[in-house]
Amino acid sequence: MSKWALLAAHRYLERHAAARTVGANGRSLQRPWRIRSPRAVQQAAHARAQRRQPWWPRLAGVLCLCLAVHAGLHPEYSMPSPVRASSAERATRIQPIATIAPGPIHEGVPHELVWSDVAVPPPYRVVVCDAELQPLATFDDLSHPRLPLPTTLATELAAAGQFHWYVEGLAPTADGSGRAVRSRFETCEIR
Repeated sequence: MSKWALLAAHRYLERHAAARTVGANGRSLQRPWRIRSPRAVQQAAHARAQRRQPWWPRLAGVLCLCLAVHAGLHPEYSMPSPVRASSAERATRIQPIATIAPGPIHEGVPHELVWSDVAVPPPYRVVVCDAELQPLATFDDLSHPRLPLPTTLATELAAAGQFHWYVEGLAPTADGSGRAVRSRFETCEIR
């Protein structure tokens, strides 16, 4: 169909007019099953008025959506996962501090925690959490990328069967202030 045919077919429409409901010969252009009687419109309005909802569920829904958008756009907290890399991370992004040992499954009680110190100089801070993610122990101002676990903590971890840990440090920046970085949240199951 050419543009002139389209122009001729729609020349009866005015700039902001709605779609035509009556043809040029006076015949209704609407389908019979789409024509609403005034009585049906009144009954629908009455039914809607009978099921009015309070205002707070709509507000709660909007707040939940806002929270989900915020969590999606600002993933600041790492989550324990059996997958070694997050699908949300860019492929070129390198974790400044990488946990090395113990891995996800460890035979026997681990005696030390080891991490890489390639991009982040000392001091380090190590946090060890229980299975419910409650901090059990915090070790501050560590100068080596290796932490021997105290005997009391090792026996407590062995009794629990599972623990989580992560390392924090300051990565150097161009202005010299340093940027706080954290390793991935590592989960370790003791067998």
